[in-house]
Amino acid sequence: MKNQPIKSPGRVFNDYASTALSAMKVEEFMPVYFPLLAEGLMHAPYNDFSIAWKREYFTPSIRATGITRGGSKVIVYGHMPNSLNDITLLDSLIQPRDVINHQQTPIPAPQEAFQQLVDADSLSDESGNRLVWVVDYETVKRHINTTPDSTKGYYPQHYKDENALEHPEAAAIFASHERAYRFLQNLKLAEKNLTIIYFDDFADEPRFRFINIDSKSAESKEHYVLTNYAINWKLHFVGLHLSLSSLSLDQILDQSPWFLERAEQDYNEEQKRRFGTGATIFI
Repeated sequence: MKNQPIKSPGRVFNDYASTALSAMKVEEFMPVYFPLLAEGLMHAPYNDFSIAWKREYFTPSIRATGITRGGSKVIVYGHMPNSLNDITLLDSLIQPRDVINHQQTPIPAPQEAFQQLVDADSLSDESGNRLVWVVDYETVKRHINTTPDSTKGYYPQHYKDENALEHPEAAAIFASHERAYRFLQNLKLAEKNLTIIYFDDFADEPRFRFINIDSKSAESKEHYVLTNYAINWKLHFVGLHLSLSSLSLDQILDQSPWFLERAEQDYNEEQKRRFGTGATIFI
């Protein structure tokens, strides 16, 4: 409950996007965006006992594709609260049919909300972390290998080591060239590769997705960074207690470097209590 002491500063919220984000607000938590999630993974131990590296995470970080007021085709990334991850807007945009067709359906975005995010390009926090990135759509499209053509509407781009930094969206996904490089170094030490899934969402109206990372396939040679196609399904979010809201990203990591692993341990114990010893539920 709201007034109970917290076991750790992080908590897992597993539900539909607007429901999970609403629950965070009620429980006095704030959502973890993708840059901090990536840091949380890098601070989590990578071994057979780690839970964090075996999950699929979703964040309210936004990837939106559309045409700006000036007529430019762009992809914009936002790693902070904005009009497109507003709970009321999500409730109004997501229709019952989208839940059924969740696997391939980006969410249509109001032009005004899309433009507001574009206008915030290069916005940074007090620590210098860039929160909004606008990337030229044609530049990204030229980089993508679409051979063989995908029948599912998305194109996996497979990388080894630092080659992923060549992807024109890599820095925007991680909100930092340096963070993307460190994340790739962590994967290299774990003998893992990186796959960035490209969705071509360009249409007459802006469309958007959440950003997620699939870390459940721990035995495979790949970890996936996805521009999320399941925004309308039950998703695995992480929140941080509002007592940390005044801290910068670096200060949060200094104070609670293992926040993600601890949140997962708490969640795992909760699942065992609810569903029986040893029963871990992956949704």
